[in-house]
Amino acid sequence: MHILSDVIILLAAGVSVVALFQWLGFGAVLGYLVAGSLIGPYAFGLITETEIVTLLGEYGVVFLLFIIGLELPLERIRVMRGPIFGLGLVQILSTAVVIFLIALWIDIPVAAALLLGAALSLSSTAVVLALLSDQGRLTTRMGRSVFGVLLMQDLAVGPLLAVVVAAGVGGASFAATLGMAGVKMIAAIAIILGLGRWLLERVFITISSVRSTEVFAGFTLLVLLSAAALTEYSGLSLAFGALLAGMLLADTPFRHQVAAEILPFRGLLLGLFFMGVGMGIDIDLVLQRSGDIALLVASLMTLKALMVFVVARISGLTTIEAAESGVYLSQGGEFAFVLLAAGGSSGLVEGPMVQVIAVAVALSMLVTPLLARITAFLIARWELATVVNVDAVEEEIGELRDHIIIIGVGRVGREVALRLQDADRLYVCLDLDPHAIAVARQAGISVFFGDATRPEVLYAVGLNRAQAVVIAIDDPHCAVQMMNLVKYILPDLTVYARARDAQHAKTLEKAGAASTVPEVIPTATQLADLALKN
Repeated sequence: MHILSDVIILLAAGVSVVALFQWLGFGAVLGYLVAGSLIGPYAFGLITETEIVTLLGEYGVVFLLFIIGLELPLERIRVMRGPIFGLGLVQILSTAVVIFLIALWIDIPVAAALLLGAALSLSSTAVVLALLSDQGRLTTRMGRSVFGVLLMQDLAVGPLLAVVVAAGVGGASFAATLGMAGVKMIAAIAIILGLGRWLLERVFITISSVRSTEVFAGFTLLVLLSAAALTEYSGLSLAFGALLAGMLLADTPFRHQVAAEILPFRGLLLGLFFMGVGMGIDIDLVLQRSGDIALLVASLMTLKALMVFVVARISGLTTIEAAESGVYLSQGGEFAFVLLAAGGSSGLVEGPMVQVIAVAVALSMLVTPLLARITAFLIARWELATVVNVDAVEEEIGELRDHIIIIGVGRVGREVALRLQDADRLYVCLDLDPHAIAVARQAGISVFFGDATRPEVLYAVGLNRAQAVVIAIDDPHCAVQMMNLVKYILPDLTVYARARDAQHAKTLEKAGAASTVPEVIPTATQLADLALKN
């Protein structure tokens, strides 16, 4: 009955608090963390034994990494090698080194400083991916870059754990222990990716022929947990094995059905993970050392945000993209708890230090959704503040005539503008995306921040004096709307448009496009050639 009552309390707290936070727009992650802290032993004490919740919650991270692996076929890893092995690796090393040096400066022993640098350089895959997924931003350039960093951090957890264990052994055994851990890691990866790739799809074909959803789901769990157990036995993390198992299945025709079977487990267990983190927040300790903890949280998040910002800018992200990346990756991560626990067991760090840092990491995870929301609000306000001033644009353009208006300065729009520029043709660009505008201006393209769905903005850039309009935006629905607006204002104006596919091209032509270029052919080249012939 004790376990049943705990389950009822968990479900009631999770459902009610998460529903409230979702309604308020703060997201499920923050809701789970607050719910856990309220019912945990350090607040109302409704649940005092948190071991089972914490254990089940760890498997939530395992299932999350498995789902991530399903979205990461090896070909995509090759494509993302820049964010993963460039931005991600540099972020981990640079952040770890800076934290290590700061720890030494405040008289923390070398071994403990190394552990803190490694643990605090990592961010929360669960928190950040949940936020990006909820906001639909995983496919943006910023989202892909952040995801690449997180993936590199997940890949680094296994080796870092091996180093912590070897450091705990100490003495002359350090090199031997570390070498053995490396051999185990290579063997585990070879077995999972080598033997698994050869064997797994054949077995799945046999299992699926039984036509039993229960058997299919059971075998999926068997594969997932077996891979996780193998990597844990090899001195790596459970989550790393789950990631490899997901990557194995990503190239098979079974990946969508596998994801459907796993998703219910992932959602429930991941919620328990966040609630377990919330339960670990010691309210008394927070009150007693509130100043130290607040300073640690602020310092950690500021330092990591700045480090990520610098690395992201060097890697080519715009200022806004780099700032957003810094905010998303500024918190401590779930694997910090794993590394800190291993360090405490090995005697590398003292118990009180582990507890203080763990509380700071949990609090940093707690405030990240709120910081992300504030950042999005500030960026939106900045965009509104920089909305095009019609009078200023008209004054700058003057009586420009026979020019070409390009709507959208993404990849295609920039190429069109550069081709027109090389041909000494007059043009004006409009876009609402500050990221795209920054990239275009760096390339020397004349572009204004403005909403092309507003007739006064179109007139400000000389629509009534233009020779043609090129619609280069990548949103099919918006492209059709834009076509209808331009043709409504000036029915005889020539309009060329970028099309998603042949069907979209027919829709645009029906709306009045003189010519369309589907994306299956070199879009920018075709659009520029059409505009030049006019």
